[in-house]
Amino acid sequence: MNELSRVTRLLGGKAVLGTELRSATQVIEMIKRGVPVGAFAALTRALDLSAIEMAKVAGIAQRTIARRAGEARLKVEESNRLYRIASVTALAEEVFGGIEAARAWLRQPNRALGGVTPLAMIETDIGNDEVRNVLGRIVYGVIS
Repeated sequence: MNELSRVTRLLGGKAVLGTELRSATQVIEMIKRGVPVGAFAALTRALDLSAIEMAKVAGIAQRTIARRAGEARLKVEESNRLYRIASVTALAEEVFGGIEAARAWLRQPNRALGGVTPLAMIETDIGNDEVRNVLGRIVYGVIS
């Protein structure tokens, strides 16, 4: 399974997204249209987080999520954040061989990230890059 297939699954699959993500162009179009609000709930379940924890990681206020439920879609920036979280989760799942191991790694303080959890780091673009770098080092056997 490739990363986009994993991301599709993490965001609720075809049932929530309406399609299987197959290309970067398709992802960009989906983000510009706005990710369906159901993807927030799906990713929350996949990561086994509370709605409060997921809102914090995504940088979206809970009241905003509740408001968006009536609108059916997240705004572009909110969609981009949700995609970023799903993408890093998919990469961690690939690196560690499953969602349970990925969840555990994402929640544990990491020395290579200054003692911060990867989930806390992916709240920002720079932090997201750092988490991806650490995952890359793990793949190549560099102590991280």
